[in-house]
Amino acid sequence: MEAVVSIPNQYLAQIPPPSPEDLRALVELSPSGTTVSKNARLASKILLTSALDDVHIALTPLQPWRTL
Repeated sequence: MEAVVSIPNQYLAQIPPPSPEDLRALVELSPSGTTVSKNARLASKILLTSALDDVHIALTPLQPWRTL
């Protein structure tokens, strides 16, 4: 199961944008009828570095019945 997280605006420049494959996964994991936020990322794709030491991310609601 993949987790979707929301990255604060001030940290977006330090995290690469989602790849086309990641965007497809984000769309699949988003609730029906919603758009993918520019702040959304797949949690497994975020490389934790010292530049992100103070970052606080928000987990979106997990939906274990919706897996990739």
